[in-house]
Amino acid sequence: EAEDLKLTHGFVAFGGVYAGPESEVADRVSKIVRNVVTRLHAEVNRSINFYRSQQGGSPPSRVFLCGGSSAMPHMDTFFKEKLNVEVEQFNPFVNVAVSPRISGDRISKQIHLLGEVTGVALRRALTCPMEINLMPPVLVAKKVFRRRQPFFALSAAGLILIMLCWWLYFYRMKDVVGTRTVNLERRIQELTAFSHRLEAAKTQSDASRQKIAQIEAVVALRSQWLEMLQAIHDNMSDGMWVRSLRPIIEGSAVTRIELKAAAFKDKLDQEKAGDPIELLRNRLRESKWFTQDTEITELGGGGADVSAFGREFTLNIGLKNPVPLSAPRVEETASAP
Repeated sequence: EAEDLKLTHGFVAFGGVYAGPESEVADRVSKIVRNVVTRLHAEVNRSINFYRSQQGGSPPSRVFLCGGSSAMPHMDTFFKEKLNVEVEQFNPFVNVAVSPRISGDRISKQIHLLGEVTGVALRRALTCPMEINLMPPVLVAKKVFRRRQPFFALSAAGLILIMLCWWLYFYRMKDVVGTRTVNLERRIQELTAFSHRLEAAKTQSDASRQKIAQIEAVVALRSQWLEMLQAIHDNMSDGMWVRSLRPIIEGSAVTRIELKAAAFKDKLDQEKAGDPIELLRNRLRESKWFTQDTEITELGGGGADVSAFGREFTLNIGLKNPVPLSAPRVEETASAP
């Protein structure tokens, strides 16, 4: 009954969401078939991996299906998807002629079942490479040994001749190697002296690079303040001016700047993009020199000298690169002799 269900309704179900068959029986049978061939695929994969890892084999390039269940619909599609190789139905009659007395239609319908039968028939008609010898193993071994004795003698003679050739080779190479060793030792002494001179030059070069790096650090430190002040000036709107700058020291470096500035009231009122003071703060935050914690700490009407026409404000500006209080010292490096 199970075989009849397999032949009548069996096919390999597609995985995932798909339009199932109209028959509930076919749907159940197809899922059972897919579970079985999934386990079969896992076993095939393990066999391939063992063959490749243990025997150093190459991956298969083609798969042939045979047997009663190989004719199920979608069986070749399933293995082609899982193994990523070409899958074909095995045809045992590619190089075997079929008698015209046999129905071609019958052969084509049952070709997947005839692989073993064809193999047995070929063994009967042709010489089989596999033989069974009923002679006792001891006599077989003696016979094989006697047949191999001449080869053993030739092998022994060849081994002696090879050893003699190697002895002559090493005897000749002894003098050659001795001469080359003397030349190499002399060359090594010359290169050693040259290596000492290179090391002295490298030491002098490293000292020069260190001195250059220190000088570059001093130059960068001196120019950092100028570039930061230029950045503040470039980001200020028209009508603003700086009243004072005060560095704020934390530890051994300047980490923030207190900027006191003022702006003409009429210029502030003319700005349409927003409050010019807030715009200045936002521009400084986007600058490569200052951090996002730049804030407006004081916003007033201004002192007596600017209250009539201006507005004073204070910004606390964070520095992305704190400025050390002391620049690195440039030490004099003595030149190598």
